[in-house]
Amino acid sequence: MLPIFLIISLCSMQVFAKFSCDFDNFHGVPAQPEDTIPYKLSASSYEYGPGTTTTISISGDEDAIRGFYVRAFDEQTNDPIGSWQQGLQGNPMQQCNAIMQADREDKKSVELKWNSPIEGNGKVKFRVMVMKDYSTYWWKNLKA
Repeated sequence: MLPIFLIISLCSMQVFAKFSCDFDNFHGVPAQPEDTIPYKLSASSYEYGPGTTTTISISGDEDAIRGFYVRAFDEQTNDPIGSWQQGLQGNPMQQCNAIMQADREDKKSVELKWNSPIEGNGKVKFRVMVMKDYSTYWWKNLKA
C-alpha cells in the first residue's frame, strides 16, 4: 500500500510542479513576432486607484480569436495585481491574477474587465497573449 501511495504522491507533485503563471511558449511552439500581431489590443486606462475598473479590448478584422491569456502588473514593482471579472468570454484565474478564454469558440472581439487592488494607486501594464490557433499566437505588452 505504501508504494502505491508514494507513486501517486510523486505523480501529483510532478503535475502541479509544471504549472506556472508565466510561460513563453504554448505547447512547445514559440510565439510569433510581436510586430506581426493582426489583432487590435487596447486598455481604457493605465492608471489605477482603489475601486477602479479597466476594460481590455481585443479584436480582429480578418482573424478570429481562438484564445487569450491576460495578466496585470504594477508597472513600477512588476508584481501581479488586481483581479478580473467573470464574464461570458473569460474565466479568471485567481492564483495568477490572470484571465483566459471561457471556451474554445472563435471570437471576433473580446472585452474584459480588470479590477484594481482595493488599496494603492499607480500605473498598470497588461501582458496579453492572443491565439489564432494552437500553433499561432502572439504576446504583447500593453502599457502607457
